[in-house]
Amino acid sequence: MITTEDIGKITKAVKPLPDLAIKYLKNRGLEPTTDMGFIYEHKINDLQTPKLSISLPIRSLTGKIQGYEFRPISKLASDRYSKTFTDNLIAVYNIRNKNFSQKVIATEGIFDCESIYQGSNLNVIALLKATPANHILHILAFMYIEIRLVLDSDVVGLKGAKNIKKFFKEFYPDIEVIMYNISDYTKNKNIKDPNDLKVKDPSGFKKLIKDLQK
Repeated sequence: MITTEDIGKITKAVKPLPDLAIKYLKNRGLEPTTDMGFIYEHKINDLQTPKLSISLPIRSLTGKIQGYEFRPISKLASDRYSKTFTDNLIAVYNIRNKNFSQKVIATEGIFDCESIYQGSNLNVIALLKATPANHILHILAFMYIEIRLVLDSDVVGLKGAKNIKKFFKEFYPDIEVIMYNISDYTKNKNIKDPNDLKVKDPSGFKKLIKDLQK
């Protein structure tokens, strides 16, 4: 089990982004943020972070770091994303007290979240999975009155969006949930998420942002 102390040790091991990581981000259509760092390699107990990874902190509502997602910049097939959370974490990226507003856009991944935020400055969070736990959805219900879902347009993402919409219809019918399908904004069938759309079909991404700004 990862403790708050372990997270603190990881935080101390985080370094500034090297040029190679900045190039990786720019190739994904993203600008580096002050929250992004870099892990060369780190091990705590049984946890081994991926080598050469961009570290993306997951914060509590008060802004305290309680988890990380690590995104390897290597193209090796064996390298995978890795997430590390403490048990008491509200596992949502970019959700804080200051984000309270009437509307929120919810993506599946962090790079999707950053793509939309950097392209619009709208209020965007990442759920980190297509079907988040019910307690996460209950928290969102107390924070927002309209939720715009921009999940991946694959089978898992579409199913997750439908399940989230069903949850709010059952427990919070006054909260409006709007679903956006990435496939409606591009003819490229290989594009499944907002970050891919931004990189591979910029005109389609601009149309998505325009719709989200309405």
